[in-house]
Amino acid sequence: FAQIVVYFIPRLPAICHTISSDNMDNAITPKMIVIRDIKDQAIGTEVWPASRMMLNWLGSSADAPALAGATILELGSGTGALAMSLVSQHGVSHVFASEGEADVFENLRANVSDNGMGAAVVPCLWDWKDSLLPPAEVLLDTVDVIIASDIVYVGSSECELSHALAGLCRPDVNRSTGRTAWLCLSDRPQGGERFLPPPDLDDGMDSRYDADGRVLSAVGRFLHACARRGLQVQRMNMGAELFEIETKEAGCHGERREFEGCIQMYRIWSISELGEP
Repeated sequence: FAQIVVYFIPRLPAICHTISSDNMDNAITPKMIVIRDIKDQAIGTEVWPASRMMLNWLGSSADAPALAGATILELGSGTGALAMSLVSQHGVSHVFASEGEADVFENLRANVSDNGMGAAVVPCLWDWKDSLLPPAEVLLDTVDVIIASDIVYVGSSECELSHALAGLCRPDVNRSTGRTAWLCLSDRPQGGERFLPPPDLDDGMDSRYDADGRVLSAVGRFLHACARRGLQVQRMNMGAELFEIETKEAGCHGERREFEGCIQMYRIWSISELGEP
């Protein structure tokens, strides 16, 4: 069952509406991004509350990175809603929209094509479980900012993601300052871990536990892995009001809203001898 989700651009907070395909011709007006949001299939084929919150926060917070004219690498782009909305709403010049699941990637490509945004948004197939380096179509020398929303959950290869981020954020021979990554993550209640095989050790550590032996959530595992990579992590203020607005817009009420957990923005960067970005 496919739904058409429309991002209305002119005002903040960014609002998503769902319309039936029968009404599309009458509903579409300029400055809208139309998304095929497919419920109850692969996780990445629907627009999740963290994506909505990130779009709102990036456009309204004084702490957000500069977006106008920027080139962005998005990890786990899903439907492409965030990538295309940043181009349309905030003047982002270019987005490399990466996605690791083949079915989700095909939906991403279709959404970008249907909105005529192929010149600004480049879908890229990339799974950091298979390769810590992005594909060749991602022109890293041009990337200013890295973003991602809701890419850490049970079974999402948290340690591999931390390794990939470390490589993306560190300065290199072509760049004297490192890149900063902005991740909007939903720290959901634990559950489902027992159905997964034990993870490989990460630098000799069992990533499921902290130093005191306490079981970590998926986000906790990721943040501890970032620390092992030498990455710096700053938790940003988002505010409860934004969470209430965006989960309500997404149709999350009661237990579903609680299941989304604590949605939080993180700034992640690398410090080296070349200094802080």
